[in-house]
Amino acid sequence: METKSNKLPLIVLATYWNESRFVQPSLAQIEELNPVEVIICDGAFNPKILDHSTDGTREILENFIETHKNARVVSPIRPGILKSAWLLLLGHKHLPWWTIFRFARWKFLIVSMIRTPYQRNEGLNFQHMISLSKEWKPGAWFMTCDSDQFFSDEMMEKIKKIISDGQFDLDLITGNEMTFFRDFKHYVNSYEKRIFNNMPHRIYSDTNIQPQRSVIRETRSGSLMNPRDILAKHLYVRFGKQLHAGTYFHYKLNSRERHDLGYKIGDRKKPNPQDYPELDFIGEHPRVIIEHFKL
Repeated sequence: METKSNKLPLIVLATYWNESRFVQPSLAQIEELNPVEVIICDGAFNPKILDHSTDGTREILENFIETHKNARVVSPIRPGILKSAWLLLLGHKHLPWWTIFRFARWKFLIVSMIRTPYQRNEGLNFQHMISLSKEWKPGAWFMTCDSDQFFSDEMMEKIKKIISDGQFDLDLITGNEMTFFRDFKHYVNSYEKRIFNNMPHRIYSDTNIQPQRSVIRETRSGSLMNPRDILAKHLYVRFGKQLHAGTYFHYKLNSRERHDLGYKIGDRKKPNPQDYPELDFIGEHPRVIIEHFKL
């Protein structure tokens, strides 16, 4: 029988919206990680779109949580700009009360006012998911998760070993992305340069997520920071101890309609695949992808 002590001290915060093509292998990867807690937000952050999936994704998620007692599904919260500002200022409930006086919190509040509703709500919903967590505590790990990003099998094993052993003095696990725009046989390695994107982070008492999915620490080792440090978007990369664990796969292979709409409601510029040199893929895809798509 599966017990809490058998699970990885990792919290997965997943965001899905009409992901019927990849939701099942994504859940299979989460299941393989065996995290202590899974919180899934199903729905669009843009208030102009329905707040839940309409392509069968929601039903798949509900079936998943029926057999995984440590998982839950929530719908996004999408308040107006003033309420968003207030909630972003408060932060998630696990933050120490005194961090509200840190400049980092106010800096992101000011920035959020000039962002789009989607960008504000993205950070706001991650904070809401953290507040709902029963396992959020310093020393544990967390990661955000999109349905179309997958770790290689080798990377999966490294991540599980690093987190389960508890012997690694690390703040962040990093990886390089291979992006598949056209099909499973061709990729680019120059699209995503962020090595921390949707990767496991160590939880500290001041860990927070702000608009545009910016993972920050509101202080560094509990000390006041100089302005240059405070304005850093990702203090884990600048100051944290890191370990590079390999390669992850990003499959931008949804239907054209879903792909285009995703960028439209996210108020993001759609990438042009022709801007990136394409390479032939000669390795192996993650096992969950091979099994699901019968590659």
